[in-house]
Amino acid sequence: MATEAASEYKPLSAPPADGQLIEHNGKQYVTIKEGLAYILVPRPALDAAKQTNLGDKEAVQQVFYNPIQQFNRDLTVLTIKAYGKERLEEKAAAFKSKPAAKAQRVSEEVAPASKVEVAAQQPVTYNQGSGSEVAPVVDLELSTAEGKALLAETSKAESTVVKQDRPKASPPFKILDALSATGLRALRYAAEIPFVTAVTSNDLLADAVESIKVNVEHNKPRATIDVSHDDAIAHMYTLVAQELRKVNMKNHRHPVKSDKYDVVDLDPYGSATPFLDAAVQAVRDDGGLLCVTCTDSGVWASNGYPEKAYSLYGGIPLKGGQHSHEVGLRLILHSIQTAAAKYGLAMEPLLSLSIDFYIRVFVKIRKSPASVKFQAGKSMIAYNCDNGCGAWQTQLLARNKATPNKKGSGTFYKHIIAGGSLNKNCEHCGSLQHITGPMYAGRLHSPTFIQRVLAEVADAPKDVYGTTTRITGMLNTALEEYLPLEEEMELREAVQKAEAEMEENKDATEAEKKELEKRRANAVEALKLFDQAAVEPYPFYFLPAYIAGRMHCITPPENAVRGALVGLGYRVTRSHCKPGSIKTDAPWKVIWHIMREWVRQKEPVKQDNIKPSSPAYKLLRLDQKKKEVTNGSEAKEEPAGDSDVMQVYSSVAKEESKGNNEEGNEVDKLEVVFDLQLGKDQDKRKFVRYQQNPRENWGPMGRATGKEPIDIEYADDLEDQIGNLKDESIVFILKQTDSDKSGFVVFSLSGETEGNYGKLSCLLAHSLPEQMLKKHLLTAIPDHLRCDATHSVTVVVSTHSGLCRAEEFHRSILQPLLAAVDIAPRSISGGEDGEKRSYEVILTQNDRTIKELGKRLQEESNRPDSTTAKRTVILLSGDGGVVDLLNGSDDSSVSSSPAGNKPSIILLPFGTGNALFHSLHKPLYTSHPSTSHFILALRTLFRGKSAPLPIFKAEFSEGARLMQGAEATGSVDHLLGAIVASYGFHAQLVWESDTPAYRKHGDKRFGMAAEELLKVGHGYEADVLVRSEDEEEEWNQADFTEPGKRVGYALTTLVSNLEKTFTISPDTRPLDGKLRLVGFGDVGGEKTTEVMKAAYNDGKHVGMKWKEGETEETVGYQEVKEVKVVIKEDDERWRKVCVDGTIVEIPKDGWLRIARAEPRFDIVVDESLV
Repeated sequence: MATEAASEYKPLSAPPADGQLIEHNGKQYVTIKEGLAYILVPRPALDAAKQTNLGDKEAVQQVFYNPIQQFNRDLTVLTIKAYGKERLEEKAAAFKSKPAAKAQRVSEEVAPASKVEVAAQQPVTYNQGSGSEVAPVVDLELSTAEGKALLAETSKAESTVVKQDRPKASPPFKILDALSATGLRALRYAAEIPFVTAVTSNDLLADAVESIKVNVEHNKPRATIDVSHDDAIAHMYTLVAQELRKVNMKNHRHPVKSDKYDVVDLDPYGSATPFLDAAVQAVRDDGGLLCVTCTDSGVWASNGYPEKAYSLYGGIPLKGGQHSHEVGLRLILHSIQTAAAKYGLAMEPLLSLSIDFYIRVFVKIRKSPASVKFQAGKSMIAYNCDNGCGAWQTQLLARNKATPNKKGSGTFYKHIIAGGSLNKNCEHCGSLQHITGPMYAGRLHSPTFIQRVLAEVADAPKDVYGTTTRITGMLNTALEEYLPLEEEMELREAVQKAEAEMEENKDATEAEKKELEKRRANAVEALKLFDQAAVEPYPFYFLPAYIAGRMHCITPPENAVRGALVGLGYRVTRSHCKPGSIKTDAPWKVIWHIMREWVRQKEPVKQDNIKPSSPAYKLLRLDQKKKEVTNGSEAKEEPAGDSDVMQVYSSVAKEESKGNNEEGNEVDKLEVVFDLQLGKDQDKRKFVRYQQNPRENWGPMGRATGKEPIDIEYADDLEDQIGNLKDESIVFILKQTDSDKSGFVVFSLSGETEGNYGKLSCLLAHSLPEQMLKKHLLTAIPDHLRCDATHSVTVVVSTHSGLCRAEEFHRSILQPLLAAVDIAPRSISGGEDGEKRSYEVILTQNDRTIKELGKRLQEESNRPDSTTAKRTVILLSGDGGVVDLLNGSDDSSVSSSPAGNKPSIILLPFGTGNALFHSLHKPLYTSHPSTSHFILALRTLFRGKSAPLPIFKAEFSEGARLMQGAEATGSVDHLLGAIVASYGFHAQLVWESDTPAYRKHGDKRFGMAAEELLKVGHGYEADVLVRSEDEEEEWNQADFTEPGKRVGYALTTLVSNLEKTFTISPDTRPLDGKLRLVGFGDVGGEKTTEVMKAAYNDGKHVGMKWKEGETEETVGYQEVKEVKVVIKEDDERWRKVCVDGTIVEIPKDGWLRIARAEPRFDIVVDESLV
């Protein structure tokens, strides 16, 4: 059998074929065909790319290969084809015009006849390596008469020599694949683009370079492929340096031939911005093509790390909002434009696409200092109402103003600073707006270029380009985004008219032709200048579902909204970025009028469901209650009560129509008709505009490491087996019976420490001690990990929690462990024995990701048909992930889950403090002192049981505001929590330590911030009141304070520990559900430090007493039913409260109130606790 299997492998010299097995230098490969290229992929990397066999060493790639990116590669090949053909046409036209210009120069020279005859007989030579012409040396000293007489003869002789002796050489066309990985892109460029003469395939990883060399040798491409082992930035700068030296050489007689690339392709893992400065200089500056991919959507499409987005892209991303991916596109274009401008290079976007998890842009780079002057006028900032209605306003940084020239025959542009400023509050709902940008404000695409690419797609064979259906749909959608201005259409019509007149008047006199040509040239120049200055007049898009949510109404059908807009005379299209999106030239006032009419005509809502603090209150004009005016008397208000909201809205609209707001009045008079037929897509062609995921849990995959994956070790004897195993490192043991090697597979983490989860190891042993098997043998999958018709599993990876290591842990530890028990991150139909069950993976994109999941889970669990599977959420996060799930589920439209159908949470600790996890596992730290908390977490995952998670509700007085850093982000009346609600030193510490400068230090940030706070030693002016179990009505002072006395610390908690070693409530037991209050008075920084140190000593702060002058102070500690903190501080700095890490600012004399609430989720804990 082994001999027969080996005979299937062929040598590297064999003609390539799809699925072919190749053996080379002792390594075995599978041949993969994509396009017209073949790459040799080691089977482990292939299985990792396809997400199969992820439980063993196949889970890690040494060289990055992602089959999902075929769409990107197909699109790029076809785009370069379209660009290259246009480029070659321009070169041919330029070359064709050279002989005429040369003849004109020669006819004006003076030279002797004899020398012309000699020169005419000399053959013309070529540099075969580059295909470039080397001009014959001609010294002309004819008299004018002789020159003219012999010029025709000379030209004829030279023409004859060219036809007979010149080889037909292709003009050079060079491409740089700067980050080549397997070399697949470079191979496809060489094989599929006929006019490409040379491709440079570069990579930094030695394994990648070796892979490229093997693939090139196997393919034997038509065009030259130069394999480069170099840093991409260094490679490009080296080329730039050589160009600069040549340009600056003294006494060179002829223009220097450029060695720059016609196309530079940047397709990195993550952001392309580190490569941009070199790339804009390494691509040709006469219209070279720069192709850029950025996969770090967590940076440019969310507001989790605005400081990182600014450092990479030079702008702040969108905070929340519905159009974050278009903002990401514009930020990336802005960074390219900025990188190019400082070298006098102008950028022209040809095609800019948001695709799945990444962005792909194609831009031209051209040397044009005059065009660079338009840059400021094509950059903008946006004011986004992310906390309110979702509307936006834009403001350009400068203006490119068209001005008639002195002759009146044309225009030129002045570049002036833009004036005016926008209100910090939204004009529609009054909420605070946030600034986004600066970003690129011009057009994202060239319609002409997209049509060229579509022509290439139409001619592309589907058996070579497997993604043409999706490419056609996306490009047509991008083409439809183009909504031209009236001025722009007039200029294009003027050019067409001028060209038509020239065509019609071919027989006109020379003077008339000259006049017609002048007219055409002026029209073309005017359009060219307009295009240089043009900005996108209607940037961004909205989602009907998003804005309906802001109005608390049922979402209107997309075609109903489109039909209403078209019926009012506005243009409507969609964005390629998002399904269900609407892009229109209608202003927001009209959009909100349409939504109000939707509520009035179709889906009324009730006022008692809408709080005054919500955006809907103002959007529906409930803040302007109907006033009835009587003769000679003041207006009196009529409350709406429980009446239909639109009764109030209609009367308000009538009253406003009598006012002075002419623009608003005109909008309110518009008659809205929700015509579904009018809103239907008029294009009868059927496109796949928005591709569904080709499989579950797919995406950018893990970065290639160049390292070997983990192996299963095989122990030969019992002593070897036991000697290599440590009880505290074992996660679980599986019995193996279905392979050639039977026994037990031990899964453990080796090299783990308190701060490092270590490396997953697998050991196959023939036998193990009975005690070890009894403790660790996994005999069945727990209910919470079942993936079938009644149960489902979602893994949430919080990409920015703690030290940002959750994603790597999922890939290298959790995913292989789940695969070992036949649970894989992919979709496999059926569910029969031997097939892997699938789970969902969510990588957090922004601070709303987990909250949205919480809301979805709550809605699922409340469905009356009871067909929804019970869900388990494996949360790779800190405490914030649990809190986001809770508050996401806390929607007024859904109630808490019925008993027995609550979703279950499994918490894997990747936050900073991990208070909930450490509190739930505290008993195990005593019984398993040598076992790391990562292993305890994994044991709980595979062997734990579910129990209700105790929670509390924190309510706030009117005027309370959510805080993010120093900025208020919106109003709030309550939050749900599972850990702590605090005022005083703890809340202040959480708030003041939550800055990028502190967060990079992990949990050490608290100590650093505490040191600064303790120097201040502030006492907080507040009353801390409590109700105990046996007291129903009376509020009493907490046991550590009294009326009029300042407070230093007040913390209400359901957990024992805030950190692993910081015991705040020593009497609390896991899941006991008892609310306890810990606090002390204004005792100064030194005593506060002493109390905190005692808490680190296993909770010894409880019961501490000491004298402060004549007053005896104590650390209060009591079980309570409710807590109320009334805050009396004048300075807003000292009015911050903390609810599970969320900061809320309370108004003066406002209050915070905490009480237990009904559980919404179960949580999986060690089986000994249930």
